[in-house]
Amino acid sequence: GGACKKCNRMLPRDPRQFTPNEDIRRAVEAFQRQGGEDAQYATMMTELKSSPSAKPRPKEYRVLHMTEFQLDPKPLASGAYGQVFKGVWKTTRQSVAVKKILRTSVMTHQ
Repeated sequence: GGACKKCNRMLPRDPRQFTPNEDIRRAVEAFQRQGGEDAQYATMMTELKSSPSAKPRPKEYRVLHMTEFQLDPKPLASGAYGQVFKGVWKTTRQSVAVKKILRTSVMTHQ
């Protein structure tokens, strides 16, 4: 039982209560076999979470401020458009991935 020390999510008291998400497990295994990069992994996980079986998205999004998150200083991935950081949303204590977009990419890409 208790909470995970990294993400503060509650853990089952009995390991037999844990039920893995098979779609995610298979996707991660395939990704590891193919030797993908960090940015590709982030894209793959985003696509899995936005699949038809995922919860519907709200029609409007609330504006969030960077002060609402506690982010690790080291990025998970970097690319042409910015960097992705692992962190925690302070109000919900949920693990998050936040992409900081480079100002130059906003001005030069459409």
